[in-house]
Amino acid sequence: MKKILIIGLGSIGKKYLKILIEKKVKIGVYDQKKIILKNKNIKIFSNLDEIHNWSPHGVIISTNTDSHLDILFKFKNFKTKFFLIEKPITIDSKKINVLKSFSKKYKKKIYVVSNLRYFYNLNFIKKFLKKLGKPISAKSYFGHNLLKQKSKNSYYYKNINKWGGIIFDCIHEIDLMLFLFGKIRNIFCKNLKLSGKINSFDYSEILFEHKNRVQSSINLDFLRNLKQKGFEIVCQNGTILWKSYFKSKNLNCLEIIKFTKNKPKKLSVFHNKVIDPNKQYEMMMDDYIKILKFYKPKNSLLSTMQEGISAVDIVKKCYQSDKNKKLIRI
Repeated sequence: MKKILIIGLGSIGKKYLKILIEKKVKIGVYDQKKIILKNKNIKIFSNLDEIHNWSPHGVIISTNTDSHLDILFKFKNFKTKFFLIEKPITIDSKKINVLKSFSKKYKKKIYVVSNLRYFYNLNFIKKFLKKLGKPISAKSYFGHNLLKQKSKNSYYYKNINKWGGIIFDCIHEIDLMLFLFGKIRNIFCKNLKLSGKINSFDYSEILFEHKNRVQSSINLDFLRNLKQKGFEIVCQNGTILWKSYFKSKNLNCLEIIKFTKNKPKKLSVFHNKVIDPNKQYEMMMDDYIKILKFYKPKNSLLSTMQEGISAVDIVKKCYQSDKNKKLIRI
């Protein structure tokens, strides 16, 4: 039975723990704070030496963003080969070359959390894209009220260097555009502080031109009372529209329309469909467990290390565009 260690038992770490308890794996946990668990089958570690002796097959790092790589590098002399790191993989671009060397030298397989790919079932979306002709433009959005999501004692309100700001926090949206439409060649970004209640921008508008000439845009905010996300893709012969919003339940609407001889035909549609928000994480964990068994699932949606790095590079360019108030060419 494979052994998986979770480092960091905050809200996300606890989510992973709850999922893994239902899987056929052995679980270990480690956190700087004291851990008390009712489940006696879960091993609680107090130091790295204990973890080294246990020798986990896989490690999930779900700590504060600024600590991800410092923790990862401590495993250089461990037998552990497979790592899943919470997004973004880093906010310090100076460490990226060190990360690449570390992975190569110590033969570590590193993946990045990519749950939004599973939520939108992007393999399903890609199949329909092929039926709708060449993509022309796309836009995605994500918004929620940060004041309702985080306590006022959270580092989100105190130190932007620990989490990187709104674009890093919403890097899944960047990954979405890269996954669907490939490399980007032009970027323009505008960030604003509208609420004045956090030490960060709370609104961002981003424009991309991809190398395949697709034009895409992303809108992010920490301001709206109703948590919402979604995307729209316009193709030569049709459109794909997904809307998701959170009330008491996670409600979703999807429309895929194909035009044949200027007549619209709905290929797939649902309205106010309830989707369990935890399902995306469970599907991602299933893929990660399969990888630990040395079997990479076909069409896996798990983000690779290089994909995670590419998303970080784009975020840096977004901030550069906003700071210099100009288009950035890559």
